[in-house]
Amino acid sequence: MLHSNDSLLVTQGNVSARGRASISQLLDRKILQSACYFEHLESTNTTAIKYVQEAEINRDSLPRLIVADQQTSGRGRHGRSWNSDTGTLTFSLVISTDEVKKRERIAGLGSIAVGVAIARCVEYEFAPLKIRLKWPNDIYLGGGKLGGILMEMIGNHPECVVIGVG
Repeated sequence: MLHSNDSLLVTQGNVSARGRASISQLLDRKILQSACYFEHLESTNTTAIKYVQEAEINRDSLPRLIVADQQTSGRGRHGRSWNSDTGTLTFSLVISTDEVKKRERIAGLGSIAVGVAIARCVEYEFAPLKIRLKWPNDIYLGGGKLGGILMEMIGNHPECVVIGVG
């Protein structure tokens, strides 16, 4: 199923109507240029990297969001796995920049910046919850890990950065 402006591709399964509506708003407001939504997927980051390497993403379709209602073989830092059940938000965002200085800043502080943004959003939406960040990429609620961030540069496409959240 394609979104009315052909930028939302629901590629498989019975995806959440609420999730589809949320992504459609981001597309309509031009915050995203394209999105792919899966009921389940092995890894949103792996899929994003594959799309870039196989030229299934062009500059006009960035930023592109890849969302899965369930992730079965997600990756974390140092080769750790990150899996999710249904109802857990897992996504990757592919962004592009031609400027080396911006890429260096994204690589150096990107995970913590994304973590701060997520913490602020969760605290706003679910007050009085308090989110804690653990350097460099972990998000904690109370005593448990709520999620993590994995940022990856793509070797043969240095202009693209994949930001994964799970």
